[in-house]
Amino acid sequence: MLSYPWLKIERGKRALEQLIVGEKEITAEQVFPILEDRSPAADEELPDTGVGQELERVLSAPFIRTQEYGTRSSTVLLIEHTGSVTFVERSFNPRDESQKEARYEFRIEP
Repeated sequence: MLSYPWLKIERGKRALEQLIVGEKEITAEQVFPILEDRSPAADEELPDTGVGQELERVLSAPFIRTQEYGTRSSTVLLIEHTGSVTFVERSFNPRDESQKEARYEFRIEP
């Protein structure tokens, strides 16, 4: 199953590709909506991993939120050709909709 391409990953890659085409500069704020997409895959696209169709549907979204399980953090790492690095991580509280954000900016030298 590890070699099977996850639909949510493929969908995220397509969304990121659309975002960067023609853009000179990308920000973390532009990328986070891709990671926070809660829309599930269509039923006909769901894999059969043995957990049942309802759970497959929930797990097919890039951002998962259930009472028992869900996304706890999302990270965007942007590296410019100049050596500037931006690292932004959003952590989500499983009990409510609150989140915390950590942001670090630094340079890497060749």
